[in-house]
Amino acid sequence: MVLELQKHLLELVLKLVPPALEFYAREVQSASSIAISNQNLVKTFVQLISGVTGEKSGISRMTGATEAVGSIKVLLLKFTSFSWIWAFGGNLDRDLREKFKALAASVLHRTGMKAAVPKVDTFGLFDYFIEPLLGRSQVGRRK
Repeated sequence: MVLELQKHLLELVLKLVPPALEFYAREVQSASSIAISNQNLVKTFVQLISGVTGEKSGISRMTGATEAVGSIKVLLLKFTSFSWIWAFGGNLDRDLREKFKALAASVLHRTGMKAAVPKVDTFGLFDYFIEPLLGRSQVGRRK
């Protein structure tokens, strides 16, 4: 099961990272005087994934030895997508966040990724979180 989940996570990362780096090369580097390296962006992304999928994370509490692989894959998809949004979009200004929102809509709502996040046209891309006990996307700030 672990190898299957590692393969799934790698597939997700390989689907998400290239469009984000292309976005940065096209939109962010030309609009900003601050140089952000691809290495730092990917490192932040991987650190966020590690944080939400590690031993003391929500995903560990939500999954047990008897949990179906398919259910765990959906949780990995949600947590990986959430990490991607914040790693690549969290440090952008308002104008660039709007452009990033369009990228996120095209990347995260395509076949195989639809369970990742709620539709971003309903509310802001940065206005949701994943309820740790339920694994569901929730709108608003957690109290």
